[in-house]
Amino acid sequence: MNELTYNIIYQSIGIIALVIIVLSFQIKDQKKLLIANALACTIWAIHFIMGKAYSGVMLNLIAVIRGFGLAFISNKKWRTAFISLLVAALIAAGVITVIYFSEIWYLALITTIGSTLGTILFSLNSPKLLRCGQLFGISPAWLFYNIWYLSIGGIIAESLNMISVIVSFIRFHFHKK
Repeated sequence: MNELTYNIIYQSIGIIALVIIVLSFQIKDQKKLLIANALACTIWAIHFIMGKAYSGVMLNLIAVIRGFGLAFISNKKWRTAFISLLVAALIAAGVITVIYFSEIWYLALITTIGSTLGTILFSLNSPKLLRCGQLFGISPAWLFYNIWYLSIGGIIAESLNMISVIVSFIRFHFHKK
């Protein structure tokens, strides 16, 4: 397969994940949103395998587990233990990608911090905190990573995530008045 064909497939897979993320903006049910997010993360993982972006692969695979786990674990004790295991797995994944896959350390660090923040905030079930984390931590981290690996779908997805949060802040601010 030539480089152009490979790049078209790489970018197309990222666009498919982007479409799922955009469609998920309309999902109001938390469980369905988490499942849609897990599906998108599965596709992002495939996308990043093609891009040889190994932190992206591992962190998205953990996010798949996070999505299904948070969708179906309702017991507070089990949920807390689950989140603790996920945070440990995310940190281990970041370290493994640097040591084993020779990922650039600051790329692994940025995405690991973003994913860890996202995991913790998803578990708190606080939309306002999640939006703040998305705007100031999660999306900027992943936007940088997606720019580094020239992921068009990822760049658009994180840009839309940030715009969506800004719009929601404006909407909620004016709605209160």
